[in-house]
Amino acid sequence: MTDDELAVLFSPSKRLTTKEEKIEILKISLEISKNKKMKQLFLRSNVRKILKKKYWVKKVSYLKEKFSFLGKTFFAGEPFSLEYYLNQIKEYLIMDKKEIEKKLKEIKEKEKQIRKKKEEIVKTIE
Repeated sequence: MTDDELAVLFSPSKRLTTKEEKIEILKISLEISKNKKMKQLFLRSNVRKILKKKYWVKKVSYLKEKFSFLGKTFFAGEPFSLEYYLNQIKEYLIMDKKEIEKKLKEIKEKEKQIRKKKEEIVKTIE
């Protein structure tokens, strides 16, 4: 068995939390990018102005509630803040909508490929 096959075989069966976080950030970024005015608001405004938009506060708060613990590693560091997630979203909003869609698709396709490859490897072992 090759090193690549071993890496695939021992890769996690479930999606990692960090990957899930990235997907959620990409989804929100994609939703924002579909609305030109909202995209401009996110790219040009300070945090306070964005936080006046309740719908988006709810979306970003969800990220914070679900994933903020990722900022802490080995009991050091601070949980990620709303500002952190707003900045993460802004980084993706610099991209074109199609680029964001492509990133989401690539993540999902890679997961499918790994699952398929893992199944093939298991069949050869049986």
